Amino acid sequence: MKKTSLKIGLHPAQILRDLGSGIFEIRIQYPDNIYERKIAEYTESQLKNKNHQAALKDFLLRKGIDVLPEEAMKINLQHIFKADTYFTNGQSILSCIKRDEQFELFEHAPEDFTHFHVTPCAFFRLSILSIQPIEAISERNRDLEVIKLLSKREVKFLPILESDDEWAMMRQSLIDGYEFRYGDKVLTKRAAFYEGRGLDKILREFIDRIRPATLKCCLNCEHFKFSGMSYEMSGGTVGYCGLLQENSEKREGLKDVVTEIDAWCGDFRIVPA
Repeated sequence: MKKTSLKIGLHPAQILRDLGSGIFEIRIQYPDNIYERKIAEYTESQLKNKNHQAALKDFLLRKGIDVLPEEAMKINLQHIFKADTYFTNGQSILSCIKRDEQFELFEHAPEDFTHFHVTPCAFFRLSILSIQPIEAISERNRDLEVIKLLSKREVKFLPILESDDEWAMMRQSLIDGYEFRYGDKVLTKRAAFYEGRGLDKILREFIDRIRPATLKCCLNCEHFKFSGMSYEMSGGTVGYCGLLQENSEKREGLKDVVTEIDAWCGDFRIVPA
């Protein structure tokens, strides 16, 4: 198979096998001892930052995960950095570890998976979607589970301000990058990293390309703004809504004012020219 240059978060990856329908088995080329270093980083973070410690406990409680935080994080980091192999459809990641002649699969939220690549990172959540693995008794059974989980891909539709009947399409692929379509106008580009980094620049280019049509999304709204931290932590995919910040007394916390650049609502206002 022809080698394709890929990056998962901060690290290069190689396609090992094509399972069909845009699903691939991959190897992520991590530095030596990265798992041990991340365990040490987690321990130090929890000792030094009580807010992260409390946030992780709250995350586990909200998810109904009845496991000690250190045990949950150990499983999480092991499946990010020490898995035997990984599978992806460009939008989701599955990690696989073989234990006692059985295969253990975990599905990861991609933005959280790559968050743990950063040093220092905030250990206040997990990337695995459940603490209970999906188990398979053979490689064939494992591949069937992988295909079942990764056969569906998300396609987002973004509204056009001037029409209730027209929408732009946004789709992400690990191999082809981001694809945007509106009528006969198409933009396909690879982001700098697997999840998020550079998406804001690609989306702005698409916004300019389809003018005079107006793409209705947060990035194109006068109420939206980035902060240095929101941009850095999300890779340019998350910012803040000014309208929600104005009503802060009715909100429960910081997360209530956060919005993604490709979201939209009825209070959209085009950025003044």
